[in-house]
Amino acid sequence: MEQESQLKISLLKVDGGASANNFLMQFQADLLGITVERPENIESTVLGATILAAIGQEIWQAEHLPKVLHGKSEIFQDKISAENAVILVSAWQNAIKKCLA
Repeated sequence: MEQESQLKISLLKVDGGASANNFLMQFQADLLGITVERPENIESTVLGATILAAIGQEIWQAEHLPKVLHGKSEIFQDKISAENAVILVSAWQNAIKKCLA
């Protein structure tokens, strides 16, 4: 993403079913060398669509949004060295190549 956007990424915000896996979130933080932030409500995509529909149907007012979306986030910081991350990413890339061969 950094190569395509030419922007430095220091935070990855996650949601969805896979984000419930603490090991996976820590692994991403370690391999990417950045902070991974998971909201209390991991189904925020569904929540967002529901909120937009409710606002569109005038069932709800937009000013109520901050109260609903505010929640405790869990933070995953990278814990391994950059050298170890490179080794793990290289092993992953080799596994992918073998699967595609």
